[in-house]
Amino acid sequence: MGTQSTVIHCNRSLDHQRAWAGALKKGFAVHGIESEVSYRADTHADIHVVLGPWFALKNWKHSKTLMLDRAYWGDPDSASLHWLEYGEKVFLRDMPKRKHPRLKKQKEGDRRIYLCDFRQKPEGDYDTVRYHPSEKKSQGSLEDALQAHDVAIGKRSTALVDAAIHGLRVETNDPHSPVYRITDRRQWIRDLAWHNWSKAEITSGAFLDGIGQPNYTG
Repeated sequence: MGTQSTVIHCNRSLDHQRAWAGALKKGFAVHGIESEVSYRADTHADIHVVLGPWFALKNWKHSKTLMLDRAYWGDPDSASLHWLEYGEKVFLRDMPKRKHPRLKKQKEGDRRIYLCDFRQKPEGDYDTVRYHPSEKKSQGSLEDALQAHDVAIGKRSTALVDAAIHGLRVETNDPHSPVYRITDRRQWIRDLAWHNWSKAEITSGAFLDGIGQPNYTG
């Protein structure tokens, strides 16, 4: 990887993207990898880093691409990191223990809440809908909503991760959802922890030891 060109695509108008791009550049440098921060979505390189799904992802879905996205926990001081395969996040499996939130006792009731992702409409059978907070702000806290329900339904929303941690049973038919493969919650949260990194861990380069090389296929 060190002999290949690496570009970090960054939306110049967003302060948080510039901060994450700087942290990634320092982290790559720890491993002897020279990277370029580009404020263009179409800058060519051997390896691409995209910050979220909106700025540059569509250009590099089928390349060697690393995606930094919203954290599964610890937002905004942490972020999630995944290598992509055919434009979808690769999830590590059977990983050793790494620090993660404590799992709450599994609930047994049947009150169901649908957790919508951005610009998504609810589907199926549910009692309550919680829309993406950027689309509907007056909904109360996510924690209160989870406490009042026993089953969470959705697609790829990170709120489903919160739901699983809080003991709700989660349901999704999206194979790329972070909660799709839950059979053993303890192993699931352990695996997911290897994709959730603090800004300090990214700056130190520790993330790259954790998630491996870009040709990782699971």
